[in-house]
Amino acid sequence: MIKTAPLDVSRYLHDETDIALFLEAAAQEAAEADDHNIFLAAIAEATKAKGMISLMNSRYV
Repeated sequence: MIKTAPLDVSRYLHDETDIALFLEAAAQEAAEADDHNIFLAAIAEATKAKGMISLMNSRYV
């Protein structure tokens, strides 16, 4: 059996442009699937990424 780890999308969202594009794609996917939970999960990941970006900016300014 192959071991896998959960994907942490927030690690790949490096700035506000990445977050905006990610949320736009998630909104489109949620609309096509008629499943708002897709967009809610994307918002949670974007919020986590935004917190990490803010922390990095405050430490290295």
